[in-house]
Amino acid sequence: MANETMANRTMPETVVRFFCVEWFYTVHTAAPTRLNNLLDLVFVNDPLIMSNIEVVSPFSTSDRSVVNIDILYAKTSVTVGLDKRDKYKCFQWAQGDYDGMCRYLAERNWNDVFLYCLTADHLWRAFCEILDDTIDIFVPFVMIDSSHGVKPRGKRYPRHIQKLIARKRSLWRQRRLFPDNIILRAQYNNVSKECKSAIQRFELSLEKKVIDANNSGQFFKYVKKKLGRSHEVGILKTASGENAITDQSKANTLNSFFSLVNARDNNEAPEFSPRVNESTMLDNIQFRPETIVKLTKKIKPKLSQGPDGYSSYLLTKIVPAIVEPVSMMYQSFMSVGRIPMMWKSAIITSGVNEPERTGTAFRLEFMQPERCSCSSVTVFENA
Repeated sequence: MANETMANRTMPETVVRFFCVEWFYTVHTAAPTRLNNLLDLVFVNDPLIMSNIEVVSPFSTSDRSVVNIDILYAKTSVTVGLDKRDKYKCFQWAQGDYDGMCRYLAERNWNDVFLYCLTADHLWRAFCEILDDTIDIFVPFVMIDSSHGVKPRGKRYPRHIQKLIARKRSLWRQRRLFPDNIILRAQYNNVSKECKSAIQRFELSLEKKVIDANNSGQFFKYVKKKLGRSHEVGILKTASGENAITDQSKANTLNSFFSLVNARDNNEAPEFSPRVNESTMLDNIQFRPETIVKLTKKIKPKLSQGPDGYSSYLLTKIVPAIVEPVSMMYQSFMSVGRIPMMWKSAIITSGVNEPERTGTAFRLEFMQPERCSCSSVTVFENA
């Protein structure tokens, strides 16, 4: 090959070689991907960026093998203001024993708990301490190691499908060692078809569960998952025309933009003429338990946690057992004109109104803030 002239080479080979030389790319290929033919090439301009490359069994019933590549990269994240614990609890809200939780909370003497609470924050902390202990008892959880990045997890198939995939992989290895063996080829083709059929039936069963649930939220969640859109904020185009790539630069860019489009408070109350007589006064506000239960049922039961660490799904499940202490807390907050500091915090995320891009970056004009506050605040506001 070293003494071969350029004229003796075919046009595709000449173009590939010119591309590699011009852009300093090197070709990495582990093994042939279809019989003895090399049909799949991997080009990189930095050989040290790849830690591993291997050829594995084909996808479904395809006759071409799959090339797996491990790329080394570092993902930075911003942890300013967050609790930097090595491990934290991730509660499985959908698997909790809420009947037992309701019975446990109903036996508590809330008058004794709130007896020595003199401020709104003290009252809320006392309530949360009991609720946290109850959650640890009745809701299962797993410990997540936050020191490591989140590893992408593939789809979890049932046991019988995993056995078929393992059998297919084993036959594929034997077939590569003995490519002329007709019996191995027939066995591999049969197992591939059986594995493909089993996966299709499994996917259909998942879709049937979504349809039978008759839940629009679950349906759109399934559709959004199939679209393959990431929940993370993509690359943003700043006001100066630069690209915001890191988490910190994205947060600063969005904060600056959202601050510009909102009105700045001048600490002056606007004039507002009274609409009722001066003798009309609202001196007593009652938070009735039945009203709280009615409003809680209108909340969308989501499994995602708010700033207080509780999900709206949890509140809708245990509201019959905690409606009395919640009513007492609301009444106390209104009587002193104070609310807990936790209620003033919210999780702000950014959503894309229209996927308008400038090259590979999102334009800020199409970004909109989305607020996630405590579920208790929502009930308090509407009560």
